[in-house]
Amino acid sequence: MAMPKCEKIATCPFFTSDAGYSPELNKAMRERYCFTDNSECARLHAIERFGVGNVPTWLLPTDHDQLEALEDRGQAQRANGNAP
Repeated sequence: MAMPKCEKIATCPFFTSDAGYSPELNKAMRERYCFTDNSECARLHAIERFGVGNVPTWLLPTDHDQLEALEDRGQAQRANGNAP
């Protein structure tokens, strides 16, 4: 396996857990998002935006729609005076 490109591998639940995903899906997504090019990883963008402890464990690297919903929710909370 190639050397990791993503600096968040050690703390990313998608990388550190196999729960809920087929081995084939895990391998393909890890190769793409963890070892090759993480620039389009929704999890990485969420970690950078909200911090690793505030990203749902179920968020996949391909969940861009869910990331957008989380960002919208965070903006609404800030507008109401609450932290996301």
